[in-house]
Amino acid sequence: MYVAYRCLECNCEFAIATEGLKCAEIAGKYIACNFGHTHIKRIGRFDSLKRCMEEQDIYKRTHGVVKQL
Repeated sequence: MYVAYRCLECNCEFAIATEGLKCAEIAGKYIACNFGHTHIKRIGRFDSLKRCMEEQDIYKRTHGVVKQL
């Protein structure tokens, strides 16, 4: 499963696997966006990464390749 997040400071969207979240929680680490901001909002939880990217507006499939807009 994957969890999608949106940063409230830079509006960046990203997804993290739930196993990665569990490991970070056990190690005592916090979740941050790619630029280091910690003010994030949980968008949703998805079964597959493909479904997660299709429901977000920032990813588009062109000629079989997924691109970020």
